[in-house]
Amino acid sequence: MKMYRKTPLAKELDDFDYRESITSLEIPVYFISGDTDYNCPWELVKEYCEIIEAPDKGFYLIPDSAHSPLWENPGATCDILRQIKERCCNE
Repeated sequence: MKMYRKTPLAKELDDFDYRESITSLEIPVYFISGDTDYNCPWELVKEYCEIIEAPDKGFYLIPDSAHSPLWENPGATCDILRQIKERCCNE
């Protein structure tokens, strides 16, 4: 599954595989995706979250949202951001 992009760099981005290029991080990483995002499908984001190594990581799916969950479903997005804050700050 490819991401939809209309940019002069689309070919280069299609040839770049994050799964092979960035395999681990030394910081926590959290992925937030909209359930109808066609620019960066949540299935790809979830797959990447599952394989990347990080001290802490999480994948969150926002319902009724595409590529801009903070504007499309601010309530759900803020709830998730609060969860991440609690997760990070209460260790």
